[in-house]
Amino acid sequence: MIPIRSRVRVFKALCLLTSVVCIPLAGRCLWPRPKNKSGAPPAVYSLREHPVAIPRTPRGAELAGLARTPWPKAYHDLQNRSRSPLPGPRQPTMGWSAFVGDYRGSGVGPPAVGENGVVCRGADSERVNGFTGGGTVESRTTAGKLSWSLGIGSVIGSSPAFAGDGVVYVNSDDGFLYAIDPGGRIRWRVRLWDEERAKLKFVGVPGVWDVSPSISRRGVVFTPTTALRGNAGTEGSTGEDSRLYAVSPNGKVLWRMDLPGQAIDRCPAVASDGSLYLTTSRWLYALDEHGTVRWRRAVGDWSSQPLITDDGSVVICDSGRVLKLFTSGKLIWRRPIGGARDLALGWHGDIYVGCDALIDKARLGKQESIAGWHGDIYIAGAPGGICSLTAGGRIRWWVCQHRSISGVPVVDRDGNLYVGLSDGFGHEWLSSLTKNGVVRWRYKFHGDITGSAIGAPGQLYVTARNHHIYSLGDRRPESRH
Repeated sequence: MIPIRSRVRVFKALCLLTSVVCIPLAGRCLWPRPKNKSGAPPAVYSLREHPVAIPRTPRGAELAGLARTPWPKAYHDLQNRSRSPLPGPRQPTMGWSAFVGDYRGSGVGPPAVGENGVVCRGADSERVNGFTGGGTVESRTTAGKLSWSLGIGSVIGSSPAFAGDGVVYVNSDDGFLYAIDPGGRIRWRVRLWDEERAKLKFVGVPGVWDVSPSISRRGVVFTPTTALRGNAGTEGSTGEDSRLYAVSPNGKVLWRMDLPGQAIDRCPAVASDGSLYLTTSRWLYALDEHGTVRWRRAVGDWSSQPLITDDGSVVICDSGRVLKLFTSGKLIWRRPIGGARDLALGWHGDIYVGCDALIDKARLGKQESIAGWHGDIYIAGAPGGICSLTAGGRIRWWVCQHRSISGVPVVDRDGNLYVGLSDGFGHEWLSSLTKNGVVRWRYKFHGDITGSAIGAPGQLYVTARNHHIYSLGDRRPESRH
């Protein structure tokens, strides 16, 4: 006869086996998981409001994330590093120029460069009540020939962004996010603001202005947008409200984050784990891919785009300061630099920062030591010049330019820096410096430079406020007969 203790042990083992095997099988039969067209079950993410199903990419299929082109978006990549793996021009010469228009005279980001050419946004020259009434998105070949042109009935304030499947995403001041096919046709559009809010204008400025979108590895489009609030045409109590949208590749809104009383004029940075970093006029936000706020840090009105370094830390410019933070939001170091506003990352951890204010030589200090090259950080100051900071925040060197900095600094494969210079009287130069701060060359333009992008080895696209885009290439050696 079997003892009672043995019977109890056998009974417990049978119960455990039943719970492990039978119950999951019964659950799959009674409540089967839905499947998409590819046959793979969707991944459901619990967002703040409602769970949203984002289809998983089948094995072997290419992600429709950010395109692997020479310059797919503003600041080049998801981390907003503004650096290219291609070399820039050594001795520049003008290749071609084309009229593309301008946006409210306030400057815009650089164009996006795809596999077959460059896509830029322009605006019609006709102006009503001080602002432009319409805009176009143009695609040109590397030789400057127009491939296609798409007219949109509103100003286009953002730079385009290329997805891996060739689709171009662009925001417009009519409150829509547009997805454009490689042939120049609208695939779909999503309304970001209601029609009344989009029509609101204040002191000649359109009611909605937008920032370039970012595309995650899953193909989700993160697009920030800002709209005015208050009575149209009045100077009463007005302000800005912003939103951050996550939109699927088929045009479905996954989630939305409302930021009342804040303005966004920089595109967010996306980390390798899907985390987002976003700067507004008040806060630096760290979000997960579901839109949940992990932490936030107070910043000033003038903040740069968030930049993610190679080691995963976050660097921003905040009201005359350069801050380096851990991913947890803890401060690593800060450095006071007047008017710091734009960032670019070098290949050995060095960071270039564009500034608007004068850098006082007396503030550099005599105790600053020159450290090794790796991990150095560079600061572009206007009109004081360009200085270098180490990874620890110490000033290494600086080069006087005697002009203001315009546009976002761009770094090429060899670590050379390309940045616009302006004297404030309509004279503009594109300056190139080596990683050691030596000026390589300067090229004169007519009109303020608003951005630049490396499109091919030895080729640089430059957008200017005089309604033109320029293509600079290496000077060809003269043939000898």
